[in-house]
Amino acid sequence: MPARILSVSRRTDIPAAYPRWFMECTRRGSVTFPNAHTGALANCSLRPTDVLAFVFWTRNPAPLLPYLDELDGRYGPRHLMHVTVTGLPAAWELRAPDPDTVFRALEALARRYGDDHLTWRFDPILITREHPVDEVIARFRALGQRMKGLVTRCMTSFYDPYARAQGNLAAAGLGELDGRYLSGNSDPAAVALRRELIGGLAAAAQALGIRLSVCCEDDLVGPGLADRGACIDAGLILSVLAGRGILDGGPKTGLAPTRAQCGCSAAIDIGTYDSCPHGCVYCYANRSPASALAHFHAWGKGGFPSDPIAPTAEEA
Repeated sequence: MPARILSVSRRTDIPAAYPRWFMECTRRGSVTFPNAHTGALANCSLRPTDVLAFVFWTRNPAPLLPYLDELDGRYGPRHLMHVTVTGLPAAWELRAPDPDTVFRALEALARRYGDDHLTWRFDPILITREHPVDEVIARFRALGQRMKGLVTRCMTSFYDPYARAQGNLAAAGLGELDGRYLSGNSDPAAVALRRELIGGLAAAAQALGIRLSVCCEDDLVGPGLADRGACIDAGLILSVLAGRGILDGGPKTGLAPTRAQCGCSAAIDIGTYDSCPHGCVYCYANRSPASALAHFHAWGKGGFPSDPIAPTAEEA
């Protein structure tokens, strides 16, 4: 069986909230996780020979940093990382990490691995009366100034109105979203408005040496707009690893799109839904911010119910 890409994780923030569980799984050489659709448990090898790369997703890399020597000693630096930083206020992201903590961690990662290690996720874009287009572009530009020199890639997309997220947004009482800026709105006037906004972000990113990409938003791709990107991009992964002297080539991995216009490569996601503590009210991965926080309090030390770990001496 060829080595595989592991996604860690679209479903929850493992680097920030469950790093010890993840490292215990790597020490054991396997991980058990629920199927996202059926709930049936699946097992995946984490033996170094079976892992092409890890793709981390997080809002805060800092809790993972103490484990990097061990992780790299076991696998080599076979990992890239998506880091979400939106600059939205706390009403939208109830327990988002302190920005200074996040940027110190990003600086440490860039020093260790280079600026091709990280992808900044400015995601999702939400347009409301309190957050009009001009505010979004200004916020992006301000964050981009801090990202300059740390990243060369930024991934963005417009908010996709999943039913679960819509319910959480309504409960939060944050005002009505401008429907013209919702992903999937195919009205030509709405597409034109989204293209105009993306053009503004792309110009701001280019001035900072950052390439803007979108996933599942082909209407926003083109000259002066965004590139067509993929959140899990086997070509990018192989190129970065080759640049680190790890691979001269690598196995081909086919596309495994998660939705329409998705360009992602095949990967195995080892996370568990409804377990991220950050409390982002727009997130599709949690039933509610409260239920996810309760699960984090229950699982944060011992790991997910599908694959628990022994407590430390201090926790026992």
